Amino acid sequence: MKQSPSNYFVIVPAAGVGTRMKSDIPKQYLSVKGKCILEYTLNTLLNYSAFEKCVVVINARDKNWPSIKLNHPKLITTTGGNERANSVFNGLVALKPFIKENDWVLVHDAVRPFLHSSDIDKLISEIGDDPLGGLLGSPLKNTIKRIEDKHCLETLDRQKLWQALTPQMFRYHWLFKALNSAVEKQQTITDESNAIELLGKHPKIIEGRSDNIKITDSYDLAFFDYCLHTRQDLLSF
Repeated sequence: MKQSPSNYFVIVPAAGVGTRMKSDIPKQYLSVKGKCILEYTLNTLLNYSAFEKCVVVINARDKNWPSIKLNHPKLITTTGGNERANSVFNGLVALKPFIKENDWVLVHDAVRPFLHSSDIDKLISEIGDDPLGGLLGSPLKNTIKRIEDKHCLETLDRQKLWQALTPQMFRYHWLFKALNSAVEKQQTITDESNAIELLGKHPKIIEGRSDNIKITDSYDLAFFDYCLHTRQDLLSF
């Protein structure tokens, strides 16, 4: 029997408090040229035609989300948990009324506002027939050292090392199983691929754009501000 076409959904975990930024508000709400980082991120995702729904997972005590005043037919919100795994899992639960087991879920960091739609195209094109899923990544370009007490112990083979990016795209049933397992076992995961790997699976990795930066500190914020003039699609909404 021929498999029915899959639909695509996206989850944006935005429940973090961003302690490394040392700001009074979570970093996803920091303003750059009159809009907060999360608005730039959501603009790209909500305008991507293939996505059926976009779930934004916010902190239960979030006082900043209402100020964005987003009203979009694709947009859903739900509350997050203490860790990323809990938040993304809550997003999966929120999608249950709309999604089929074999549909695709893409998870994208709230503070990666420079995502290009061409990277989403590439991810869907190259992983859309995979039974499991995969993620965007970027090969490391610099020499990598393993250190201890500020001393170099060894130089790692960077040919085998990639930096994980988002979105990360997995079949709904696999991601639900992986995150449910991680939550039940209280395993600390750094991304969705990590949860899938803990099931003994091996996600496919696709090279994405290196400018898909994650804003974690003031230097990243300044870089995003500086580069924003190159993205008319983000400046014009």
